[in-house]
Amino acid sequence: MQKYILTSAIFFIVHIVSTLPLLAQDDPPIAKPVEEIADEKEKEPENGNKTNNEQQEATVKDVAKDVKDIKKKVESFETKLTEQAKTLEGSSNRVISFGLTAGPRLAFSKEETTNAFIDVSDSTLQFDDVDKGSFVISASVIASPFINAKAKNKQGEDTEEPHWSTKVFFMLNIDIAELGGDSFKFNQSVDGGIGAGYFLDKTRNFGIGFTFDKITNRILHDSFVDKEGQKIPLAGKPGEFVTKINRDDDDFFQNDNDLAFSLWFVYRFGALQ
Repeated sequence: MQKYILTSAIFFIVHIVSTLPLLAQDDPPIAKPVEEIADEKEKEPENGNKTNNEQQEATVKDVAKDVKDIKKKVESFETKLTEQAKTLEGSSNRVISFGLTAGPRLAFSKEETTNAFIDVSDSTLQFDDVDKGSFVISASVIASPFINAKAKNKQGEDTEEPHWSTKVFFMLNIDIAELGGDSFKFNQSVDGGIGAGYFLDKTRNFGIGFTFDKITNRILHDSFVDKEGQKIPLAGKPGEFVTKINRDDDDFFQNDNDLAFSLWFVYRFGALQ
C-alpha cells in the first residue's frame, strides 16, 4: 500500500514539471471566425490594387514629364533649325556669286602695228586696218555688297521693301573665248577686266554691265615698224626675202598689253529672292 502511494506521488510531480513551460508561455491566439478571415481576404486585393494604381499613376506622371522635357528640347531644336535656315536663306543672298557674260568689246590697240602681213605680190611688209571690235564670252565673279539693303520710309526707318541698290553689282571678268573679224579663238592668256552692272529682274539673274579690260595683243617688233612697204631680208639667206609672217612667230611679233572697254549681258547662277 505504501509502495502504491509513493509511485502515484512521483507520477503527479513529473506531470506538474512537464506542464510548467506551457504555463510560462503567453496565451495562445484565439482563432478568428471564418467570416472575419473571408473579409480580410477580400480586402487584401483591394489594398494591393490601390498600391499598384498609385505606382502606375506615378509612372505615368514621370513619363509625361519626360515627354514634356523632350518636347521642349525638340521645340528648341526646331527653333535653332529655323534660325539656321533663315541664316542659310540669307546666305543664299550671297554677296559673292558667279556667272557668265557676253558682249561686244572695243580695244584701244596700236592700229599701225597690230595687224602686219607680207604682200604676196611683191613680198613687202604691209599694215592692215585693225578691227578694234570683237565679241567676247567670259566667266564672271559678281559681288553684290548691297544685297540686303532696305528702302527707308519718311521717318528714315528701314522697310521691308528692297532698296534699288540691291540690284547694283560689281564684276570681275576672265575671258573664255573671242570672236573677232572672221576668226573665233579661245583665250590663251589671262585677259579680263573689272566693272559694274545692274540686275534687270527681281531674282537678279539677268543684268547688264560694263568693264574696263586688260587684253593681250600681238604686235610687230619695233624694229619692223618703220619698214612698211619694204622687203624683209630672210636671215641667213642673202638675196632672199620673207614671204610670209605668222602672228605666233616671236621673231616678228611680241605680246603687248592694251586697254579695252566692254559692254556685257550678264547671267548670274542662282536666284536671289
